[in-house]
Order: sequence, then structure tokens, then C-alpha cells
Amino acid sequence: MQFKTEIETKERRDKITTPNLFIITVLSLAFLLGSATLPAHADTTLLQSTKITINHTNAPLSRIISDIEQKSGYSILVRLNDVDVTERYTINQTDTSIDDILSTLFAGRQIGFEVDDTTISIYAARNPVTARQSRNLTGTVSDTRGEAIIGAVVTEKGTFNSVPTDADGRFSLPLSATGDITLVISSLGFLTQEVTVTASQSNVTVTLQDDIQSLDEVVVVGYGTARKGDLTGAISSVGGAALTSRSTQQLSTALQGQIAGVQVTRSEGGPGSSASIRVRGVTTLSNNDPLVIVDGVPSSINDVLAADVETMVVLKDAAAASIYGSRAAAGVILITTKRARNGQFELDYNYEYSIDTPTTRPENGDVIDWMNVQNEIKWNEGAADPYSMYSQELIGSWMANNATDPYHFPNTNWIDLMLKKTTSNQRHTLSVSGGTEKLRTKFNFNYQKGDGYYANRSYERYAGRVNNDYIVTPWLKANVDLDFSKSSSISPSAGLNPIYLAFLTSPYYGPRWEDGSWADAKSGANPLPALLEGGTNDQGYYKFGAKMQLDVTPFKDLTLTAIHEDVEHYIRKVLERKRYRDQAYKCCSGILNFARRVGGDRLAAACRLADSYGRYSFLEIQDILHNQSEGLEVQEEVSDMPEHENIRGKEYYK
Repeated sequence: MQFKTEIETKERRDKITTPNLFIITVLSLAFLLGSATLPAHADTTLLQSTKITINHTNAPLSRIISDIEQKSGYSILVRLNDVDVTERYTINQTDTSIDDILSTLFAGRQIGFEVDDTTISIYAARNPVTARQSRNLTGTVSDTRGEAIIGAVVTEKGTFNSVPTDADGRFSLPLSATGDITLVISSLGFLTQEVTVTASQSNVTVTLQDDIQSLDEVVVVGYGTARKGDLTGAISSVGGAALTSRSTQQLSTALQGQIAGVQVTRSEGGPGSSASIRVRGVTTLSNNDPLVIVDGVPSSINDVLAADVETMVVLKDAAAASIYGSRAAAGVILITTKRARNGQFELDYNYEYSIDTPTTRPENGDVIDWMNVQNEIKWNEGAADPYSMYSQELIGSWMANNATDPYHFPNTNWIDLMLKKTTSNQRHTLSVSGGTEKLRTKFNFNYQKGDGYYANRSYERYAGRVNNDYIVTPWLKANVDLDFSKSSSISPSAGLNPIYLAFLTSPYYGPRWEDGSWADAKSGANPLPALLEGGTNDQGYYKFGAKMQLDVTPFKDLTLTAIHEDVEHYIRKVLERKRYRDQAYKCCSGILNFARRVGGDRLAAACRLADSYGRYSFLEIQDILHNQSEGLEVQEEVSDMPEHENIRGKEYYK
């Protein structure tokens, strides 16, 4: 009966009139507004600058709102469950701002309003609204030299109410509060400043201090260093603390959102997955990855741990090509690792454990929904009967039959069977550093492990780094750095995509039969045993690197550097597959259920044996069945046997 209602609704779809559509729209807006709470801070600048004349005596609120919409150009949304639009109001205002009109209209009532762009929302407020008086704060923002600062952001603290300064450093900010407030003024290259404004003040002058620390910061540029204040190229940097604050397993993913102009894209979110980095966009048809330099040596960004990074500098413009040549066409990322400090012994241990859960995921319909959709597909394709795939009687009795025989009348939730509700990640970091005035050593060891949202998906990594600094003479220094890494990434074999299959597989098919054996699902493609017992793909990555560096300073401001590095790495792949999904399984599953139907116990026993081991060809199965069936003509029975899907879908229910 449920599907019949859907068919009738479909046939009446074109008969809906425009007024009905309007009613549906209003109800939909009321539902949407009722399910969310709008922010209590709104920028009323436009409301105060837009002025209209409105006169109504004992008029319903709906008429007044309609008049305001026509004269102001605003769209007004009313939460119908909270506000009675039939209630009558009296309002007479001439050349008055929308903000003052609404404040006067709802004065003393528990009705509030907020503005978002060109839309005004009217809703029930907790406290009565009092008529507000406009308060506008003006002022100027300049630097210590008295020069106007263009584009400085002036914000009323605790709200989103903000304005930028103009070309003369002036601003005009409508305030939402009538008492004392605090302004927050910020601009690039200056220290953020907070200024207290009393209720009686209408003008304020602010002087911002230069961010000297930011300008004096030393960054790595090619083979040397420079002050940020002296740079003219497009260079950005990020500290190691900002990178370690991200609970990610790869350094490339920790860079996401850290540097303006650097695009970091993740194609998947599985454990151990990395990200692609684009500094200058797509510059060639071949490789667009930026050049990564770690302590002066070309390397891979994911070979470095976030805990090892002291600073990361990104050279964005074409000037980097003057140092690194054509390799810098897609940008350069310079990574400097942490080293021991002079005369300081440090021992650090850090442990992180996190539980991840999907923010949201779609929900599939049940088996009744699926059968109705299949029928509607055929109906839309021109079938004569709206129940051409599954009869109305079958759909109506399916859930009752499912309660007594869930194996032949399944209603499977493949999402719950194949995907986890949560997954966990853990990371251990041990760091030891120290030394004397001439010899310093820093050792860092990291272990991390993360599981995926389905079985047989995990990532595990051991990594370490030892940085040694030795001052031989005042003009000769040596560095010996060692690093190693071992990682293992496990995933289901045969390129299985469990998340895709969990949402794709129909609830019409069951995962197992009564005896606990795997069911064939559709055409033998049961995704659950493929995930749990289909084998795994274990890919291991091993890397060992060594770098030796000599710095010779014959005289001041000239340093000659010689670097020798050796990197050994290899990949180990172990692919384990099981043959439960091969043709022998499909044949056995179909023959087994046919044997159950006709009552051949020994035939069923023989096929169950073949089904369990899944190692026989179709001809070998026939031989086994022939020997176990006491003369039953197996060849004829197998050739005439209908496919198992048809047995379940049609023949079984006759």
C-alpha cells in the first residue's frame, strides 16, 4: 500500500498549483528556521542606513512586513511557530531606518530580529526587546609615524561586527551595545591592539605598533638566510609547533591550511594517506610537485616527521629558479630539522591517543524502499505494471517473513556490517638532546599507528632521527645526521572499496546462510567475506638516510659548505588473496541451495565441502557431486538449475 501511495503522488505531481507551492515554500522555511538558531550578533549597518516611511494603524503583522519588504528591498523571514503574523500592530514612522522601525515595532515584546546580508529573520526572543538608539563610532587608525593604515580591521570585541579602514585610515562602526565596549584593531605587519571605548565616546584615535619580531624573523632562503623585513619575494614560513598541533600521520597533510597560497589536497582520508601540494598551481603536464629540500638535501616531504621540523619555508615565486633551476618551477619547500641547543639537556616524551568518528554519513533505505525504487525504475522505463519487478503482495509481507526467516527474507544493513562507528589513532614521541660546547646531539624517535573505518585497514610507522653537530675549530664545523623509517600500510586485496560497497550493496541480499556459510549476495559478489576473508595487501616502506656536512669559514661572512648524503630505501609488497569469491564458490553456492530445495542431503553435503574450501573447478565439483549423490544425474540437474538469485526472487515464493 505504501508504494501505491507513491505512484498516485507521482501521477498528481503536475497538478500542484502555484498557491500550493507558495504554502509549501513557507512551511519549508518555517521548518528550516525552526531547526537552527541564528547568531545573536548581526551587522545592522545596512539596516541603519536604509530609511523608509511607514504608517499602519491596527494592521496585522503580515501586512506591515509586506510593506517593509516592498519599500526596503529586504527579504523578511518569519519563524511561524514563534511569531503570530495575524496579531495587529500600530506603527507610524517617517524617514526612519529599518533598524529603528523594527525596534519600535517589537518594543516590549519577546520578538527579536537579525539581518544576514539582505535577509531579515524575525523570531521569538528570550527577553523583551527595547527600543534602541543608534550609536555610531568613528575614528582613525595610523602607525607610529602618523601615516594612515589602509585596510586595518576594526572589530567590536565579542561580535562579528567589524569594518575596514579606508584610504585615509578612517572608519565608521555602528555599535550593537550601548555601554562600554572594547575594540580590536588588527593589520598585517602590526601588533593587534585592544582599545576600551566608553559609552559617551563617539570618536577614537588608534596608533598601531610595528610587529618588529615578525620583521626580524630569520628565514631560510635558498642556501642562506635573510630577515623577513629585507625580503621582496613571495616567501611564507610556518613553525614546527603549528605542524605538530595537527594530529596527522603525514607532514604533507599537516601543512593543510597553514600557509596562504599553498594548496594542499587530500584524495582520501585513510590511515597513512598523504596529500598533494601545489605551490604555483599546475605548471606542466608532467610533475607539478614542489621541490622539497630537507637540511640542504632534496628529499620527500613525507619522509620527515612533523615532530622533527624546526621551520618550514615555502618559496613561491620564480626567483627560486635562480638558485635551484628548473626543479623550482613548481615552487620550493625548505625544511630545517631540530637540532640540540648549546649546553642544554632536554628529555621530552609525548603520547597522543585520539578517537575519530565520521562527522556525518548518509543513511540507506531498507529493503522495502529498495524494492519500491526498483519497481519505479521499471515503471519510469515504460513497464506496463508498476509492480513489474516485485509484487505488491511480496512487498507487503516481506518484513513479516523477515521476522521468522531472515535468511530468505533479509533486510541487511551493509553499512553497519562493513563500517566501524569509530576508529583510533595513537602516537608516541621520545626526544633526547644535549651535549657540550663543541659536541651536540639530538635524538628523536616516533611511533604511530592508526586504524581505518573498516577491517583490514591500518597504518603503522617507526621513525627516528639523530642530528649531530661538532665544532672542530672556530672556522670548521661538521654535521652528521642519520634518519630511518619503517612503515606498513595494510588494505584489503584486489582493490576492494568497502565504503563504496557498503552503500551500494542492496539490503535485499543477506550476508550468510543458516549454517553460517557466506551467502552469494548478487551474482556471488558478497562484499563482506571479500573484506574479512579476501586477503590483504601489505605494503612496507623502509628508508635509511645519512648526511655529512662540512662548513668552512675562511673569513667573516663567507662560508663554504660541502654535503654528502646517501639514502637507501625500498618497498616490500605482500599480497595475500583467498579464492572464496572464485567461480567454484559461485557454482557451489547455487548448487547447494538448489540441493536444499530438492532435498538432496548428500548432494548438499558434498557441495558444502567444495564451498568451504573453494578450491575446485566446476568440473571437479560435478565429479564430487556425482560420486556423492548415489546415481543422481548431476550434469542434468546442474544444467537445468535456475540461478540462485531467481530462486530467491521469484521461484522461492511460488
